[in-house]
Amino acid sequence: MALRYRKRIKIAPGIYINISKSGVSTTIGPRGASVNFGKNGTYVNAGIPGTGLYERQRIDKGSKQEKQYRDTKLPQELSHTSDSFDYNVIIIGVIAFLTIITASLFAYAESKLTCFFLLSSYLISLFCLLKLRQTLNKKEEVSTIEGLEETITEDVKEKLTSIDDTVCQIEKVVTSNDWAIDNHALEETNLTEERLLAPYNPKLDLEDYSYPTLDLLNHDDNNTATPIDMEEVRNKKNYIKTILSNFGVETLDNIKTTIGPAVTLYEITLKPGLSASNLKGLEEDLAIALSAKSVAINPIPWKGTIGIEVPNDKRQLVSMESIMNNRKFQETNYELPLTLGKTITNEPLIVDLAQMPHILIAGSTGQGKSVLLNVLIASLLYKKHPAELKLVLVDPRRLEFNLYSPIVNHFLAEIEDDDLPIITEAQQFVQTLKSLCKELGNRYELLEMASVKNVKEYNNIFCERQLNPQKGHRYLPYIVTVIDSFSDIAYGYEGEIRESLTKLVKLGRTVGIHIVLATGRPSSDIVTSEIKTYFPARIAFRLPERVDSRIILDIDGAERLLESGDMIFKLGTTIVRAQSAYIDTKEISNIVHHISKQQSYTFPYLLPDNYYEDNEENGFDSDMTHLDPMFEDAARLIISEQNGSTSMIQRKFSIGYNRAGRLMDQLEKAGIVSPAKGSMPRKVLCTSEKQLRIIIDNL
Repeated sequence: MALRYRKRIKIAPGIYINISKSGVSTTIGPRGASVNFGKNGTYVNAGIPGTGLYERQRIDKGSKQEKQYRDTKLPQELSHTSDSFDYNVIIIGVIAFLTIITASLFAYAESKLTCFFLLSSYLISLFCLLKLRQTLNKKEEVSTIEGLEETITEDVKEKLTSIDDTVCQIEKVVTSNDWAIDNHALEETNLTEERLLAPYNPKLDLEDYSYPTLDLLNHDDNNTATPIDMEEVRNKKNYIKTILSNFGVETLDNIKTTIGPAVTLYEITLKPGLSASNLKGLEEDLAIALSAKSVAINPIPWKGTIGIEVPNDKRQLVSMESIMNNRKFQETNYELPLTLGKTITNEPLIVDLAQMPHILIAGSTGQGKSVLLNVLIASLLYKKHPAELKLVLVDPRRLEFNLYSPIVNHFLAEIEDDDLPIITEAQQFVQTLKSLCKELGNRYELLEMASVKNVKEYNNIFCERQLNPQKGHRYLPYIVTVIDSFSDIAYGYEGEIRESLTKLVKLGRTVGIHIVLATGRPSSDIVTSEIKTYFPARIAFRLPERVDSRIILDIDGAERLLESGDMIFKLGTTIVRAQSAYIDTKEISNIVHHISKQQSYTFPYLLPDNYYEDNEENGFDSDMTHLDPMFEDAARLIISEQNGSTSMIQRKFSIGYNRAGRLMDQLEKAGIVSPAKGSMPRKVLCTSEKQLRIIIDNL
């Protein structure tokens, strides 16, 4: 068992002499100043009494044994242990030790000066320790800075090495890509050769656009599965034959029957020698005999038979979903496919508005005109992308087309600075027609510059990048104007409307502008012969008088139609009776909501402003007292570019050629650009913003 010896002698409160196997030491308070003499070496220990701050310095170099001390009760930065030799530490430690010994002797002798020396020893020890701490901190800061310098130097070297490696990698990547060799040329054109060769896709702005789906429409199996009483059909067929025989009209035995959604067609074949005109006077007699509201008798030339149309006792509702779910509509390649309804042979009636090219619709109130207009709009929304189609909706009653307001930035077109997406006022309608006429003129100029015959050819070569957008060329979407209650909104403005409307229906087909016009009062002063000439496609619902049917269809028959969707469709010499498709408000809301929640353009399709066309009529073409609202912006553009050309203004501000030309004339009169000299570019006479401000102030 090892001998252990330790003695601690209390000299005074907080002052001790420690004698142990490891040596002799003195302390003042917790970790006070002391000197240790022992087998492990000679150390000077210094601490601030009562704080635990502690310094330790080894003063003998002879021993190779190292011993470090760290106060585990304190943060690492508050303790310090060093084996480096420092005379300051030794001197301060010795002074502190002698002070402690002196104070201890006086205290042991119980002298009257005990308190004085004890207090003095504390103060001297404190002073010495603070000086020691300051000295050691300076040394530690110097060593820390030197260490930081070495660390920073190493970090900088590592960073520089990393940067060099990155630069080498970038150089390799740039070198390995042919398209990045001539960076300056790419900045000028802003298009790579690969993009220039790729066809232009107008749908890329809304490439994630999702077309409406069929589940947005009502699906009612009962509409297509209404039971047919075949016994009743056979009885009517025999009854028709008996009635005709009673009136002296003999027919062959084979009578073909076709059951439609609202009407059943009985096809009869007359015996040789009988004239079909003998049947025309029997319509009312047959209606009375069959207890029907009306009976229509019309020859079917391509079959050599005569059709007798008898209303069904139970009518089927032709749902929108039943037609759009048909293979004929799903696989159609029409430019502007329109779903009208089902014929009396139960076949979907689908037409192409781009080929028609306009539709005139007439019918009494409540017969289905507005419903059909919504069906036509829905057909287009299901088949066309927002980049391909724009709609102009006219609704003087403010009830039918208001549901389409949420898709104004997707599909609607409007005049600039017009906050109403749906046209409801007559004056607004007049201005819109004039804007459409101006758009018509701008498009004809583009087609003439491209040397093509129609808008389809123009868009094809534009998508093939054969037309330069810097010369004003752009993709031209179809514009379909749908007008409800035309007779109401045209009242009082017949002259202005007739002139613009005639121009549109006469020339619009070539440039992709189409009109769908519905009216409840087909009088000759509203639907003039000039307008009718350019509406080869016409639809008539039930009308009150025979003369009304002749105004719309040029034939009789509309006065004998049934209510609620029964219609006659005429295209040239083709006449088809059909039941109009039906779409309700909820279905329209579903379609609009599906479209409106998707990404849209930032603003509607803007029609040209026709303000200056009106001023031209009043002699204000280039009057400097009526400056174009874009005058100042155009002037700043020309000064910044130091190039004055009509095509540049047209391209930068997306306006028509006529307005850009008038802007250039006003800039010339203001002295900002020089007069035109043939094909030579105009000189920019105003070279600074300050000069421009003086010119504008003078104007």
